[in-house]
Amino acid sequence: MQNSAKSTLLIKGGRIVNDDYSYMADVLIEDGAIVCIEESLAAPKGAVCIDATGKLILPGAVDSSTHFDCATQLPFRSIDDFQTGTKAAISGGTTLVANSIEPSVDQSYLEVFDEWQKKCENSLWCDCVIQVGLSWWSDEVEAQVECLVKEKGVASFYIPLRTTYNDEELIKIFHKLKSLGAVLHVYPYNHQLVQLKCESLLHQGMSGPEAWLIACSEDIELQSIHHYIILANQVGLPLFINSVTNTSAAQLVAMNRAEGKNVFCSMDVASLVNEESKLLDADWKVAAHHLTLPPNRYDQYNSERMIGYLANSSIQAVCSEHRSFTTEQKAAGKDNFCCIPAGVASVQEMVQALWGLTVGSGKLDACCFASLTSSFPAKLFNLYPKKGRIGVGSDADVIIMDTSKDHEFNNDNRITKSDFNVFEGLKLSGKIDVVIKSGVVVEMKKEEPQPVRRNGAYIRCQPFSDVAYGRSLSKTVFHSVVREPYAGPVSGVDGDDGKNKAPSYAAGQRSDNFCRPPTKSGGRNMQDTTLSISVEGTYADDPVKCQKLGGYRVNQPPGGRTTQFW
Repeated sequence: MQNSAKSTLLIKGGRIVNDDYSYMADVLIEDGAIVCIEESLAAPKGAVCIDATGKLILPGAVDSSTHFDCATQLPFRSIDDFQTGTKAAISGGTTLVANSIEPSVDQSYLEVFDEWQKKCENSLWCDCVIQVGLSWWSDEVEAQVECLVKEKGVASFYIPLRTTYNDEELIKIFHKLKSLGAVLHVYPYNHQLVQLKCESLLHQGMSGPEAWLIACSEDIELQSIHHYIILANQVGLPLFINSVTNTSAAQLVAMNRAEGKNVFCSMDVASLVNEESKLLDADWKVAAHHLTLPPNRYDQYNSERMIGYLANSSIQAVCSEHRSFTTEQKAAGKDNFCCIPAGVASVQEMVQALWGLTVGSGKLDACCFASLTSSFPAKLFNLYPKKGRIGVGSDADVIIMDTSKDHEFNNDNRITKSDFNVFEGLKLSGKIDVVIKSGVVVEMKKEEPQPVRRNGAYIRCQPFSDVAYGRSLSKTVFHSVVREPYAGPVSGVDGDDGKNKAPSYAAGQRSDNFCRPPTKSGGRNMQDTTLSISVEGTYADDPVKCQKLGGYRVNQPPGGRTTQFW
């Protein structure tokens, strides 16, 4: 196909698929935007026509979580930078990614953001929004976060896996993000508990990747999710949970959503093919390359059930969680499972793998697919309908899917620098035929599927997205009951005439045989008694008598002694 930059495109004969409905129509694209959608459109002069007969026209995918050029606890970074990461994304039908950047402790958030902008300048093959990791918090950071939201276009933050805050700190963070209209992403992970378990397992001699199944148990995932939801609900902050990969976690989120909690979640596509059995593989390389955090639980029905949660909207988005490493990098943990960098390379495979595993197998409809991969993430970042929809005025980010063809995954046609593919050998129904980014056809080299035209940009997001804050801002605030003021007598209040005032006693002072002062309403204390076991007179008032009192040892069991009479 010839270079179509700045040209007019006409997509004819396809079925448009959005998150709400699908229909047959032609799509006219000019200057990077969709300008007309009608049936049987005539091609304008000089327009490039794309035949989509029998094919589906989908909005370009929005990947809600990637980790290009991300730091690790070891002295190296993930192998895919913005150049190879976004190139792999666009070749797989993803036209916008939300990439995570994580400042180190005591590092300025604004400096990290500026460094990122310099790194990715002229390197983006698809559009990109930024999520900033809250790796530490202070009054200074609070001001920087406000600057990021109001001046830099950042409206999404996340708590890194290995960052720990106490409840008081979390509440402060939640209040600040809510006031700014930002969305917080968290992971079902408790670093303190996991760290203690890791130390115990290493002491027992466990060193392989399978140890993560014990160190980061399912109970820890559920505790973390429950804890975050409770705190966020107290503040009223919309919460997004990443990497929900097993049915117990998905069920917990679904239950809280049913109770009205403002919580959302996503799952990574690799969890549909990445089973616990892979972590138990006898080949260390295979096991290490399948390691994610949290790890995937073995359940032969897990994929089926997770797809069910996708179908009923209990899970709102599917992302890649692309965090790629080479075998040499993974080998840093060959003798210590804690040092294996966790993550898989999946940004290039996300769209086609999810389509084949869900829609292609008849378990999901195409509209639901469009919502999971494009529309909902775009709404979350407050970019809808400019992104995530095939509509007049929307950006011309388009996928044309040929459902009559199959796609086989292998390492030969990958762009990522990772040398392992968890989708290797998988053959699924559905194949991406054309990718259009901002009205430009993403051309592929004939010898290998690599784009030859860079066409990405940093996208600024606005806070207070409707899908996240629509319910929070309109939620009814609890008001006090409106009633007539009480005008009757009040006990023990200044200005009372004393008629209804109950006698007061100093601490320890007795009134007759009552040992406790009356209640606030003037009544007798329910735990008081008129019974006195003292001799006549008040010993408390006579120190001499108190000194004469002798002590008696009672040689009886508790409750006294009883005598049987039979």
